[in-house]
Amino acid sequence: MESSNKKNLIWFVISLLASFFIGLEAVENVFRYDFLIQDDARQHVVWLEQYLDPELFDGNLIASYFQSVLPDGYRYLYRLLAALGISPIGVSKVIPVFLYTAIAVFTYRLTTTFLRSPLAGFFSTSILTYTLLFTTVVSSATPRAFLNLFFLSFLYYWVHRSTVGTWISLVFLGLYYPQTMLVAAGTGILSLIRLDTWRVRVSANRDLIYRVLGVITITLAFAGYFLLLKPSDYGPIVTRAQAVTDAAYLKGGRSSFFSESFLGFWLFGGRSGLLPGGFSFFQPRLLLVCTALPVLWAFPQYFPLVKQIDRRVFILARLVAASIALYALAHLLLFKLHLPSRYTQHSIRVVMAILSGITLCVIFDALRIWLTRQRVHFARKIAPFVLSIAALLVLIYPVYLSQVKDNFPKTGYIVGHYPKIYQFFQAQPKDSLIASLEKEAANIPAFSLRSVLVAPEYGVAYHRGYYQQFRQRVKDLIEATFSENNQVLVRFVEKYEIDFFMVNENTFSAGFFVENNDWPQEYDVFIEPLKRRRGLEDRSALSATIETCTVVQSKGMLLLDAGCIVEDSSSSPQS
Repeated sequence: MESSNKKNLIWFVISLLASFFIGLEAVENVFRYDFLIQDDARQHVVWLEQYLDPELFDGNLIASYFQSVLPDGYRYLYRLLAALGISPIGVSKVIPVFLYTAIAVFTYRLTTTFLRSPLAGFFSTSILTYTLLFTTVVSSATPRAFLNLFFLSFLYYWVHRSTVGTWISLVFLGLYYPQTMLVAAGTGILSLIRLDTWRVRVSANRDLIYRVLGVITITLAFAGYFLLLKPSDYGPIVTRAQAVTDAAYLKGGRSSFFSESFLGFWLFGGRSGLLPGGFSFFQPRLLLVCTALPVLWAFPQYFPLVKQIDRRVFILARLVAASIALYALAHLLLFKLHLPSRYTQHSIRVVMAILSGITLCVIFDALRIWLTRQRVHFARKIAPFVLSIAALLVLIYPVYLSQVKDNFPKTGYIVGHYPKIYQFFQAQPKDSLIASLEKEAANIPAFSLRSVLVAPEYGVAYHRGYYQQFRQRVKDLIEATFSENNQVLVRFVEKYEIDFFMVNENTFSAGFFVENNDWPQEYDVFIEPLKRRRGLEDRSALSATIETCTVVQSKGMLLLDAGCIVEDSSSSPQS
């Protein structure tokens, strides 16, 4: 018994170290660059620098909106770290490493609950780590980065019948990712249902009923409030009727959701699909190993280890059922429960990773037994090492992936290419506001800690109160940038209190902006009039100020001082 516990501990430590170092390798480049930020962190993390310096982003629409949609637990975590003097942007770059390791703890312990084999725990832990490295879920350090940790802890405590552990895990889910809280509650409720000789009955176990009632109560209190009742200064949430006629939700839109393809919409759509991304959803391909488990179960005489799989593993089937039910409900209540794909993609990947690890262990154990029965001396000699060889192959699998996959590990890091511009803005007053139609504008808050008026990255359309203000700003900026009327430009600067413009040096070349702009299709209605003025862009009032008002020029990007622009425009003849 002592030897078994020691072996289990060794593989547990190996699993944690593997996940830690693989996660560390995924973020090894974050401190090699002076200007680097994770893509999604530009939306959710940057604004939290206000916790260190309240003067940053003060009164900025984008900062206020994205902070308003953050779950409370997530904001409290960064507020606590900021109170310790730790930068939210800085810590967001290292949090993923610890999350990979913490996720590995519960993955290993949950898997070895289903099959008391350290190798199964190692396989499942490794496969789930590789799976997460094919997404930017953990590397983003945004609220969704925490969902796997708290969801796995919920499952672990549930199968171990720990009421307190279950409830605490559920509370953390509610504080960090309320959508997954609904899936957890659905899983718990389905646990009340039993199949007895093809008859459905409800469990009479008092402890189970007590746990489920607690889960329902906590879920109603947290998820009900955060998803349905929490007031928003930027509401209301878009309705299905509004979305189907809004270009933002159609192909090419910033929040594209609807598709003319049945499979593209219901199965593979990134926001609407059951398995977003289609076949690419199953990355790494080791995830597909789990599909062999039903076959192995049917032939226990050849795969004897399947007989040792604990029946508690069926909680995973209930999890998938709950996920699909919530996916359907999210479509029915579109968009009140946010995006349907959020209810399936995370849970299905977790289930497949755990079951794939168990399946691999069963297969290699059967291979070991088969080799021991062979008459060939070499076969019998290598039989004891089969599982160790298999573990080694799984461990070096990411080395293979990094060689053959361009997107592994997938971290979503953005590297800034305009250090001269970032450093210039860093030296400006903290309340400076930059207006730009360039995609690069989305990097200014992260690399300079200064506000921008708009950027394509921030144009999410779910809350109409925010989106309508954002669209109006884009419309006004396009008009001010290309208008020949000096007063239109001056009024724009005064209305939004602009301090600087950032433009591409080719912005006012014939047709350049129309053909090369980075704005999604919902803004085409504002860009379309420029096509009729093709060749006249250089006559705009803003272009006339470039020679006198440019304060910085870097790699084809120009910064124009708004005060100079107003002065020049006011002294110029009216157009």
